[in-house]
Amino acid sequence: MEKISKEHVEKIISRDARQPSFTYGLPYLLQSLRSDNLDNQKLVEIVARFPNIATRLLFVANSAWTAPRTPIESLDMACVRLGLTLVRSISVSICVYSTFNLKRCMAFDAKRYWSAALLVADGASWLASCPLKPTTLDEKSLHTAGLLHNIGLLWLAEKYPEVTSQALETNSADGDMSTVEALRATVGTDYCEVGGLLGRAWSLPPILVTVMEQHDNTAYAGPDSQSALLVGYAAKMVSALSKGIEVRPEISGKSCLTFNPSDLDAVYLKLAGKLDEYGELAQTLFPNS
Repeated sequence: MEKISKEHVEKIISRDARQPSFTYGLPYLLQSLRSDNLDNQKLVEIVARFPNIATRLLFVANSAWTAPRTPIESLDMACVRLGLTLVRSISVSICVYSTFNLKRCMAFDAKRYWSAALLVADGASWLASCPLKPTTLDEKSLHTAGLLHNIGLLWLAEKYPEVTSQALETNSADGDMSTVEALRATVGTDYCEVGGLLGRAWSLPPILVTVMEQHDNTAYAGPDSQSALLVGYAAKMVSALSKGIEVRPEISGKSCLTFNPSDLDAVYLKLAGKLDEYGELAQTLFPNS
């Protein structure tokens, strides 16, 4: 198969972006869940507009993963049980996942994908509080950016399932090759490039688009470069943990951010503690994927 060009991808995404499910669901959800005045009542009102999300939240709240003492019988109770941050994460994850049909990409592992996305989201938001000098980094934006950083992989898995599956198999077999490198070699593009195109087509906030497109580019020095750097580093931490590496990777890239190494070690340790928990959550969220 001839490799896919960025121009070809852009043309397909531009066409698909005209569909209502693309132009309403995710951007609306992201904007609504970012409100500083979001209380539980408002949260329930927002989530109730997405029956598939509301149903899954109730399922998770009653699952063995949370092990409630008494049944969770309402969406309000489910949101209280899970907490605002987790409800945000689950809602965005389900909204994104339901947009794509991934059954034909044999090597795509939903549990691995979403557990990594949840970990990167947490890692990025925790890293936002680590720089030694004051910054304008926004933890909510970084958390969302972490959840969406590799969304381009979902698009590739749906549109080009066979070659994407081949790239994922290559990545699994070669521990030294990243998913981005495997996709470039096999497909001709990667999830960062596709993610940037998707973000623009969906009219997502510029910071999210930049992170989705540039988090793997340690030489990027444009707008929101610090956010891209932190999400990229969180992704490297999660990748290292998934391979059983006990020592965190070194942070790289041109940045004016400076860190206390012990703070970075602490984030790595916290992520390690969440590894199994989020794997179980991803399995609960998408049991048949």
